[in-house]
Amino acid sequence: MRNKIFLGSSSGYQSSKSIIMKKTNKFWVLLPVLGILFSNALQVNAATKENTKVSVVIVKPEPTQLNLAISNGDLSKVQELVGKGVNINDKDERGKTPLMYAILYKQTDIISFLIQNGAKLTTKDSRGFVVADYAKKSKSATIIKIIEEARKRK
Repeated sequence: MRNKIFLGSSSGYQSSKSIIMKKTNKFWVLLPVLGILFSNALQVNAATKENTKVSVVIVKPEPTQLNLAISNGDLSKVQELVGKGVNINDKDERGKTPLMYAILYKQTDIISFLIQNGAKLTTKDSRGFVVADYAKKSKSATIIKIIEEARKRK
């Protein structure tokens, strides 16, 4: 059975797509799972022929101040936050640490600063990746070298 799904926000419907819905014992299961995110939330409403409604709200979490400073390449803000006691090994909802974000954003000065201040190299994210995996994925010879040298020192 095919039904329409409406992707909407507080300002109204943005688009519609057909999806496949399959009825199980008591629930309607949406196939496939949608991973579309609007700025802060996405509300998905699906109406079946029997007027059963299914609503899903996906909330995009706000970045921490430290991760925001890292993404902006603001070393002085990172230093200020670490100086105030922000934990540089805290994980976000995906298990990523600030060091992983610094690698993703290719912020070499911040990477070095975080390592010098005790950032862990062996912490795994929710997918099982460690800092060395992020370094390889960055394809930056400089970042790979920084991480390899840090691993040798520990």
